[in-house]
Amino acid sequence: MARTKSKTETENKINIPVAIRDEEVKAKPKSAADMLAALSGKAKPAAKKADKKDRPVMALSPDGQDLYRRFVPAKQLLDVAKAEVDAVTGELNIELQESWQATLWANKSLPTNPAIEVFDENQRLDCSGMYVVQERFKLQIPDNDNPTESVTKLLVDLGVDSNKAEQLVENEVDFTPQTGLRPFGELVNGHYDSERQFVESSAAEKAVGQKILEFVMSLSTDEQALVLQNTPKTVVKKGFLQRVAGYANNQGQLASIFKVFIPVVQNRSAKFAVSDSQLERANRLVEYAKQLLGKTKKDDASDNDD
Repeated sequence: MARTKSKTETENKINIPVAIRDEEVKAKPKSAADMLAALSGKAKPAAKKADKKDRPVMALSPDGQDLYRRFVPAKQLLDVAKAEVDAVTGELNIELQESWQATLWANKSLPTNPAIEVFDENQRLDCSGMYVVQERFKLQIPDNDNPTESVTKLLVDLGVDSNKAEQLVENEVDFTPQTGLRPFGELVNGHYDSERQFVESSAAEKAVGQKILEFVMSLSTDEQALVLQNTPKTVVKKGFLQRVAGYANNQGQLASIFKVFIPVVQNRSAKFAVSDSQLERANRLVEYAKQLLGKTKKDDASDNDD
């Protein structure tokens, strides 16, 4: 006798109409993530790095060998000297900036780029140079979406009078939004090379930029909002250094302003052993080089001990 099905079994049974059972199940459209994953599976595997092989030795002429003998020790000396310059520059610039700012505050106007003079124990000029402050700035902007408010707040947080901070930002800085793709301004206009020289876009680059612009313009407003972005193009107005003291109540506030508006500075025309003869200068440079190399040797020994 056939077993009678329980109520639970009857309730769990799902009746599917014949029309739906016989209909072929349609595949869901693939998401962008799915398509990307599928494409990544078709990508060509990264080539394995070949085992390191002995490099072929370049055949140098006798003149080439002599030149390389001159180059290698000079390059190693340069590396040691550059490391010392980098180690000293930070603290030196702080000292120079404080002295320059004190002069600016005392005069309430931009001082002429000052000379630097250091004398030896006999009061003879020993080292000289020039401290150059340019009308170019590295402006600290905490929030690029709200540059005016964020720079003003930063100045106030550093101790600048709130009213003068607002006046400074309003009078001295232009925050002009710059719209572009990521990045596309270089295609249309050009770019700066490693030497900070402007290189105009080629005809091919401009043509591509034109196509991108035409495509973006064909998008809806909502679609354009997805691909466009506004970034502040900041310009500190010319003559700011002549007026900056007027935005501070004391030298400390002036120093705070320069923590936000950081001027570009250079130490130029540095000369050593100015009052010595050429032979004396050469001998002192040799002794100084020995000190640097000795210091490097000690540092290397210390690293090995660790």
